[in-house]
Amino acid sequence: MVEVDFWSPDDKAKGKLHSVWIKWGVPDTLRHYLGACEIGSALGPVVEVDVEHIYSKEEIWVKVGVRDLHKIPAGTEITTKDLLLYDIGFEFDSIAEQGWYKFDEGNKRKIFDYLDLENSETQRENDMQKKSKQSESGKSNVSLGSLGLKQYEQVVLKTGDMAQKSEIAKKKTEAVIGRDIQGEEGSLRVRLQKAEELAARQTAQLMLEEKKRKEMDIIRKTLEKEVQRQHELLQINLKVNEEVRGSQSGEKH
Repeated sequence: MVEVDFWSPDDKAKGKLHSVWIKWGVPDTLRHYLGACEIGSALGPVVEVDVEHIYSKEEIWVKVGVRDLHKIPAGTEITTKDLLLYDIGFEFDSIAEQGWYKFDEGNKRKIFDYLDLENSETQRENDMQKKSKQSESGKSNVSLGSLGLKQYEQVVLKTGDMAQKSEIAKKKTEAVIGRDIQGEEGSLRVRLQKAEELAARQTAQLMLEEKKRKEMDIIRKTLEKEVQRQHELLQINLKVNEEVRGSQSGEKH
């Protein structure tokens, strides 16, 4: 039995990175979504950021893709918009998804050769010269002096017809290219709109988290004041009771 499956562009992939959860502590100036992405990009592509607990927990949790589980950097240097330098230490938490490679050396980045621009330019010039020679050779093969009047008219009409068809094909090609460009511009606008909506939702989420944090701080301070007040009242009551007991003991004597 032969099993047949649908072809997928993913079949051309030579491997897939490992997904791991990494956590680290950061100063307040970097405690936000973009700051987490900037730091996480030092390890690899950022897959997910634990935005829900980005303010409530001391450490930030980020899922990133790494090529080799045994070569995860222990830290990195980061610069804030105020040009302040910080050393950020990474701590491994868990493996979210195990990656894979088709080849034994797949976990090593392939080093590509540089493009040879000089040879490419020379090859392009040679191709243009060949096309020019072929065009001149084709023209020289038509000797109008040896043609009759009828044959001459046929050649002229055929040449004009070919030029007209070429012009029509050119206009059709330009129209198709124009539609493709318009389609790409529309797709780009849709992606930009989605990106703006996502940024707006993330900003709103961050503002909500900040508001909750401030409310929790207010509640905590209020409770601390109430506990302090209750403690002071208790101390006063104890002192009054001791004085009452002392006076009662003096009257008995």
